[in-house]
Amino acid sequence: MLDPRNVEPPSRRSDYQQAVAYLYDRIDYERTAGSRNDHLFRLERTEELFQQLGLGGYLHRRPRGEGGDQQPSGRQGDRGPKVPLIHLAGTKGKGSTATMVSQILTAAGYRVGLYTSPHLTDLEERFRIDGVPCSHQDLIELVQRVAPVVDPLDASGNPVSFFELTTAMAVLHFDRNDCDVIVLEVGLGGRLDSTNVCASTVAAITSIGLDHQRVLGDSIGEIAAEKAGIIKGGVPVVSGAVQPEAQAAIRRAARRGGSVLFEKGLDFDVRIGPQLAVGSQFVYHASAAELASRDQASGDQAAGESTDGLPLFLALDGAHQVHNAAIAISIIRLLNSHHVAKGPHVDKRLSVSDQQIAAGLQSVRCMGRLERFWLQPQSPLESAPIQVVLDTAHNHDSILALCQTISRRVIEPPVGHCDLNSTGQYSRPLVVIFATSRDKDVSLMAAELGKIADEIICTRYTTNPRAVSADQLVDAFAPLGDTLQSGRDRDVKIRCVEDPQLALDVGIGSAGGGTLIICGSFFLAGELRPRLLSLSDLRRSDTRCVAADPTDQAS
Repeated sequence: MLDPRNVEPPSRRSDYQQAVAYLYDRIDYERTAGSRNDHLFRLERTEELFQQLGLGGYLHRRPRGEGGDQQPSGRQGDRGPKVPLIHLAGTKGKGSTATMVSQILTAAGYRVGLYTSPHLTDLEERFRIDGVPCSHQDLIELVQRVAPVVDPLDASGNPVSFFELTTAMAVLHFDRNDCDVIVLEVGLGGRLDSTNVCASTVAAITSIGLDHQRVLGDSIGEIAAEKAGIIKGGVPVVSGAVQPEAQAAIRRAARRGGSVLFEKGLDFDVRIGPQLAVGSQFVYHASAAELASRDQASGDQAAGESTDGLPLFLALDGAHQVHNAAIAISIIRLLNSHHVAKGPHVDKRLSVSDQQIAAGLQSVRCMGRLERFWLQPQSPLESAPIQVVLDTAHNHDSILALCQTISRRVIEPPVGHCDLNSTGQYSRPLVVIFATSRDKDVSLMAAELGKIADEIICTRYTTNPRAVSADQLVDAFAPLGDTLQSGRDRDVKIRCVEDPQLALDVGIGSAGGGTLIICGSFFLAGELRPRLLSLSDLRRSDTRCVAADPTDQAS
């Protein structure tokens, strides 16, 4: 992740650099890995920020005492959001799912604001409208608007954090640009996340796994309960959680709020078709009860049209992304349904056809999600290009999904001109460049990577103090011993290269005509992606891509 503050001394900073510095110089929990006691977050400050910025119409009207917070001041009555708002939490997949929802709604003709975190290279990636990040000038104007409100709060000894401020700025940006729909990705957890001050039309929990235990709890049940904190009274919920203890926690929260719950595996599911060189074919299925809820909608669907059993194509690789797509489709169907037409959401129902769902899924792009680059060989003696896979996977679940996708997919690197639609295989050698954060379970991730890799280069990203040193990563890999073997006469070579740019050079040299995989952290991906773009013959610089992840907050 690039930091524009480092370009010029304060006296010579541009307006843009000063605006970015105003944000980056704040308390930033994406740069810390504290304990639960260090994260005594409260929502009153974010609520006050919204109120003073004229965003009270987006606030959830909580009764006094709920979650330990007071009901925000201001207009009473309507508990629904000012515009339809989709709120997503989850250990992994929430960023990708949010991007799919946004892309589908854009394909349906709506103006969609999308807030995700963290960003890969540019802070503006967090605030997107119809897939396009806000401009430098937009960011400058947003900071100028919020500063008169924020500065007194800072001076009072109650400073506004980086994430609180960017959350408010995102909604302000979407409001100023008259967005029809807003999609918010939770930063960390859910219950006490800054995004949770907003009222929602549909809530979703994509998955539950062990990550950020120091903040969210040590068990699947505790983590699920924290993420289920985004469920608000009467708001329908989509859940992709599969563990019984996670499902139980989410069901309890839905019952308490009187919310209709749609669960993957019970109310909807997918059947994955043949693997393709890029993307996945699948069929979405819904239960009779879910279909009945669709049939009670306003009748905007064409006669006989039903997403159930409809073959679809997703332009993202991996079975885990198909899982995310199923959740995205279910969110869209709820936005179409009578469940959203109840109570405060009577005017919030949308109309999205199955053809628009298909169009959105087949055009979706996500930076840092199995993102591929092709590098020409360094030596004239080598005829095949190197395929580079950049992925933000940073916990055990997401690394497992990455490794499963790599091991299952068959893609042959083309000779000469790159054709991403060709079929074949990820060719060996498979070289991994890996860096991660101090609060991650390295041993679990190492065990998965050791099953597919020929060589693992341990490095350290330089843009965040949470990084584990390369030496420590090598030590973490070492105890695995015989685990780092394929069982077919192939030993895995472990190397230590502290500088990530040098690690990229070493990885390119080691990969030969094979595959180089970069993973372990958003920060590593953000640090290396600009150089990959400059080196790659196929520049995947589509500004409609979004930097968001299988994750909770920064990793």
